[in-house]
Amino acid sequence: MKGLDYIYLLLAFALTIMLFYFYYVLKILIAKADTFEFVLMESFINWLIVNKQSSKMKSYLLIALSICLEVLYFVLVILFIDNKVIIFYTILLITFECLHLVTSIYSFNQFFKSKRKLSNLFNWRLERSAALLIFTHNILTIAYIINYLI
Repeated sequence: MKGLDYIYLLLAFALTIMLFYFYYVLKILIAKADTFEFVLMESFINWLIVNKQSSKMKSYLLIALSICLEVLYFVLVILFIDNKVIIFYTILLITFECLHLVTSIYSFNQFFKSKRKLSNLFNWRLERSAALLIFTHNILTIAYIINYLI
């Protein structure tokens, strides 16, 4: 792959992430995040019921997949974005996402050991912050790439 191909890959990645987060970020901005989070929690409960014994393994596989995708995204940003502000923000976001990851894995571990209630599985404040930060990062990345391509 040539350098420009990686830029297009990064653009596709950023747009995809932005599309996934758009509805949640919109709900956060209009102060209705809790209604969306309730639906997410309801869906997660149904998923747990359907998957029963395999839900623990599948949960950790989803977390692992998420980590791989985030690492790929951040590596592409660091390698192909030549903007100090975006790189600095990326490093801050990576640090925040590491904290987010550690707390999420700890929470899931506690839940699967029956030491945490399902209602306390997610730290919604942290989830909202993560969504807003990654969404903002995506907007900056997309704007930079569009400006680069023009």
